[in-house]
Amino acid sequence: MPGNYGGLATSILRQATYLSRHRVDIVFDAYPRPSIKDSERARRGIEEKEYIITGPEQHRPKNLADSLKSRSFKEQLPPFLAREWESPQYTHIIEDRYVYLAYLGSCFLFYVNNGKVIKKAVDELASNHEEADTRICTHVKAIDSMNFENKNIVSRASDTDIAVNMIYHCKKFAANVWMDVGTSARNDRRYINISAISMALGESLCNALPGFHAFTGSDYTPAFVQKGKIRPFAILEKDKPAQNAFAKMSREKLDNASVEALKFFTTRICGATATSKASLNQQRYKVFEKGYGPKASAKNPLEN
Repeated sequence: MPGNYGGLATSILRQATYLSRHRVDIVFDAYPRPSIKDSERARRGIEEKEYIITGPEQHRPKNLADSLKSRSFKEQLPPFLAREWESPQYTHIIEDRYVYLAYLGSCFLFYVNNGKVIKKAVDELASNHEEADTRICTHVKAIDSMNFENKNIVSRASDTDIAVNMIYHCKKFAANVWMDVGTSARNDRRYINISAISMALGESLCNALPGFHAFTGSDYTPAFVQKGKIRPFAILEKDKPAQNAFAKMSREKLDNASVEALKFFTTRICGATATSKASLNQQRYKVFEKGYGPKASAKNPLEN
């Protein structure tokens, strides 16, 4: 990896443009203060260190992996790239591609015209979303509307939130949507056909997926202890009222029937059978008593 920020900018652009001959969209998270994710970052033990990137000749931090954990570094890097990629030295990397760079509330397009790099603001792709996870869907929709011969859109990311959002929105796209996950270094890099997954799940499950993902644990919400997602999803596949309730969760206030459906779904996660009449609190108490209550064979300590 190059030792200065100019070399880092070149390396990032080379790796990004290697993925496509037509269009590349590079989307960064935003880091507002305060943020709903502050507690999650604190839990991960992320240290705050101030960075100021002044220009391409400045030496970058030796440990780039640690720097990428810093909010300050990730706030400084995208604006630097937006300034740096205007330089004429990047014409041979961009070539005939369209390169989009989105961060904070801005999005810029870079392309080559008459041997010069042209930088242009793209207001329709500017977004105030904090997470790139949701902003990516806007970029996929924009790419899908373009007249490219190759109707495959590949998102290079390894994030469950992105997969869930993509599966949910896939029905709106004419192109085949894929995710490129893993790394070559670990020999686990592979392509996941998001469009095929969306078709296999069907509209009802796809509509329920974002609500289900948030309910069972995501970056913003806690997970049920030792429940995971595999068994809850298997329950959801057979629970139509829960599917409808999760689908409503993302677009409207839940009515009483939906709340009751989610309560019953939660009792199932906690071990209740499909025919159980136990309330959610009764089932939770049953699980607690099984794990922490006195054993039937135990001797009463109050007996003589």
